[in-house]
Amino acid sequence: EEELTLSAEDVQDGMIQVELLTTERKEPVLQICAVAAKGNQDYVELVNLSGQYVSTKGYYLSDGEDSYKYVLPVTMLSPGESIRLVGKDNFSPDSLGQFALNFNLKQGETLTLTRSSDTVDAVTIPEMSKDGVYVKDFQKGIYTEQKRERER
Repeated sequence: EEELTLSAEDVQDGMIQVELLTTERKEPVLQICAVAAKGNQDYVELVNLSGQYVSTKGYYLSDGEDSYKYVLPVTMLSPGESIRLVGKDNFSPDSLGQFALNFNLKQGETLTLTRSSDTVDAVTIPEMSKDGVYVKDFQKGIYTEQKRERER
């Protein structure tokens, strides 16, 4: 709670002029951190990079013109936590227990993460090797292909 203190020196011609300055409070958002789109083991990972809990409510993923193609399941992500969403045809053992998209990821498509009508993040999927995953380096702001690690 802040306090505003005025004195007689602030009064000019019987009036007080007050200027309110505010800063926009950015709501924490999710970001696309990894995409694998080769073969039948497609997936996308989203991460909460903020220092606050983030709800996935109101977020959508799309691989085309329909911005609302896939509604993210409602869950809370703690700071630094990620969520993996697997492609529609991903039936690998690693996909068990993961949320499934209603589409597959393909080279040349732009994967878009939206909230309400605002684009939060987007990435165009490049040609990748079968065991490649396109990972974002948030310090440099670029994606690079890395070898996919098998989960245990």
